[in-house]
Formats: sequence, structure tokens, C-alpha cells
Amino acid sequence: MKIKSKLLRAAQVCQAKNDIRYYLNGIHIKGRYVESTDGHCCVRMTMDKHVEVERIVNIHGRVPAKAVSSTFEIGEVEAIVKHYDQFCQLIGVQVVDVIEGKFPDFDSVIPKSGKKAINEIGFSPEYISRFSKMFSIGKRPCHAKVEFFGKDAAINLTSNDERTNEEYGNPVFVVMPVLLKD
Repeated sequence: MKIKSKLLRAAQVCQAKNDIRYYLNGIHIKGRYVESTDGHCCVRMTMDKHVEVERIVNIHGRVPAKAVSSTFEIGEVEAIVKHYDQFCQLIGVQVVDVIEGKFPDFDSVIPKSGKKAINEIGFSPEYISRFSKMFSIGKRPCHAKVEFFGKDAAINLTSNDERTNEEYGNPVFVVMPVLLKD
């Protein structure tokens, strides 16, 4: 299974670390999507090709910055991911844990309708900043369209930048709200 490395790097930003919900500690690869969540925010990006086998994978370490494409080799005894640069030269190999479990249904957390004008909403600014961390290209800033669905509903962030959408598969970033004290 071959995937753009930038999708894996972006997914690692939202991936849980040492969460008791063990299935959140990996990147979910399903159909045409790469997804990850830590329970507070989640991201979904569309891949160029459909993968036949759904997997949750935890890559040991960060995907190298110079990696352009990554190929998973998952066997019965071991699982690895090989990273290649722009010249198709192997630049790194990492061990991968294949996580058995049921990944949360991303479609159920994405608000779809009922956009509402709201006076206030509670969210963690750290989570919002992840959008820029994942999808800025070079020194060019990343812009987000924010959709509100009510005081107690998640917010959607999407890119209206054609290049970002092309390179990152029309990313959808969802941030869960926090309750505001009155």
C-alpha cells in the first residue's frame, strides 16, 4: 500500500499518543481515506488510490520530512513502512504496529447540516492551530474556512486553497467543542 508521505505526516499531528482507547493511537487507512483522531480533533484526507484492506497503523517515529511517498509492507511476522524521496530513493524504514480494533466512524462526528450563527463557542486554540501545522505548504500560510453548527457542536475546518486541497486530498479537520462555564 503506497501513500503520499505528507498525508501520513499530517495524520500524525492528530494521532493519539498512549491513549487508553488503543485504536486511537494509530492512523486509520480505509478505502480512499487517511484519518486520525486523538478524541479532541480529527482529520480526514482523500488518497489518490483506493486500498482494499482497512488498517490502523502506528508508525514508530516521525515520517521523514524529505519523504514523498511511503510504502507499507505488512506481513504475518513484521510490518514496516519504507519512505522514498522525490528521486524514488529509499531514505528510511520504520517499524509499524498494526492495531486490531474498530476505528471511530469519522462520518458520525462531521457535522453535515444545520449551520448556525452563534455568539460564542468554546474550543482549544491549540487544536485549531493544528490545521496550519498540517496543511501549510512551504512558507505559504494556510487558510481555513470555519463552519459553525452550534454552541455545543464540533466545528469543521476545510481549505479553500486549490493547491492544499490537491496535495492533501481535500482535508476535513474537525475540532470538538469544550463546555464554557457560565
